Amino acid sequence: MAINSKRRVNLRFVSLTSLSSLAVFCTFALSIGTLGGCGDTQTKQSTGASKRSDETSEHIELETQAVKKRKLGDSLNVAGEILPEFGKEVSLTNRVRGRVVNIFVKPGSKVEKGQVLAMIDSQQISDLQSQLIEANSKLDIAKAHEERERQVYREQIKRPETLLEAKEQFEEAKVQLQLSKQNMERYQKLLKEGIAASKDFYASQAKYNRARSLHRQAKANMEREEGLFKNKAMLRRDLQLAQAEVRRAKQRVSTLKQRLVFLGMTEDKANQIMTSGRIEGTVPIIASMSGTVSKQDVALGAIVDPGKEAFRISDLSTVALSAEIPGVDLPGLSIGMPVVARISGLPGRKFEGKINYIGSHIDPETRTAPIRARLDNKDLKLKASMFADTTIKLPPHMVLACPKESVQKKKGHDVVYVADEDHFVEQPVRLGRDNEKFYEVISGLKEGDRVVTTGSLLLKTEVASGRPGAMVISGRENLTR
Repeated sequence: MAINSKRRVNLRFVSLTSLSSLAVFCTFALSIGTLGGCGDTQTKQSTGASKRSDETSEHIELETQAVKKRKLGDSLNVAGEILPEFGKEVSLTNRVRGRVVNIFVKPGSKVEKGQVLAMIDSQQISDLQSQLIEANSKLDIAKAHEERERQVYREQIKRPETLLEAKEQFEEAKVQLQLSKQNMERYQKLLKEGIAASKDFYASQAKYNRARSLHRQAKANMEREEGLFKNKAMLRRDLQLAQAEVRRAKQRVSTLKQRLVFLGMTEDKANQIMTSGRIEGTVPIIASMSGTVSKQDVALGAIVDPGKEAFRISDLSTVALSAEIPGVDLPGLSIGMPVVARISGLPGRKFEGKINYIGSHIDPETRTAPIRARLDNKDLKLKASMFADTTIKLPPHMVLACPKESVQKKKGHDVVYVADEDHFVEQPVRLGRDNEKFYEVISGLKEGDRVVTTGSLLLKTEVASGRPGAMVISGRENLTR
């Protein structure tokens, strides 16, 4: 009884108060005392076990919690990789063969969109600039010719009025010719009759000759105006040919400018070359986005070939977390689901984001599809190609759940201790998904069972040592395998 008097198992929710339990407990204690007289060695061992049992059992506080249905979210753990976001990394290549004559940045430099990174001197650029200057000169000549033909055509449009005036002048000259002829003939008759003086006859003859000359001139002018009016279609054709020549010259200039712009020259620079007529022969490598120079693969004075990467610009203020998801798990995923990434090189930190892309095709070899999530990276700790332990949080569901602290491992199996009226039942369980606090119970427990949480490990220790620190019996394994 001295041993039993030292056992004070403090149960907050479960107490051993029944008289029958107390009688069984006292009988078990007396049997231990009887075994103590069998020999010195055995007595010492039993006495030591009793003391350890007393010390272990003293001040054990047990708490229980009811098993009930809770919202429990599942998670999917996969390997991921940090990558630049779509459109946040660009490779800059040179499109002409040439020599590097200037470099204005270095790896790690912050650049803005449109900033010149390097200058390339190229014979191809010089040839195109020369052709552009020549084509621009031909365009000026074609424009001048077109303007001249336009003025001629505009004059031709006014020809009907001129023709009418010429006809009026011809008719007037014709009338004057007839009058002067009649007057001359009258004076000639009077002169023969001796009535008129010869001087009057000669004066009328002079007027007739002058009227005849004016008549011939008016007739020629009228015929010329009639011919010009009839040739109006020919003058219009000349104007159209001049306009077509201008269009052809413009197209040539535009084509050469487009080729220079395609090879890296700005349009403003091409216009400047046309205006000045000066050949420079250099072309810049220009940043097509703002970011950081993450790679430089050119050196001053080096010859570069078309298509070779010269610079790489990255913007890693935000990055993409990419992971391959097995096809069987894809139906449970959707855009907007939360994702957590952990990097082995950054212990204690986690990076959260949401799925913003799910691949539409399964890889026939790996049977996986890619997903992506956007992660903030303002401090630039995440680097491209880093590996990440990725956890995808799935939507919660109502399931039967028990506290994690109530579960203990025994011989490779999960067990809990279920509180009954005056004892505990060691109950094997089969568990499913989990979160930070709870396990899903697939089988082994029912709703309303109270399981030991605080003190479950000490209770397991008592059972394993074979000492009745608390009254525990084994439950039946009713798990569904």
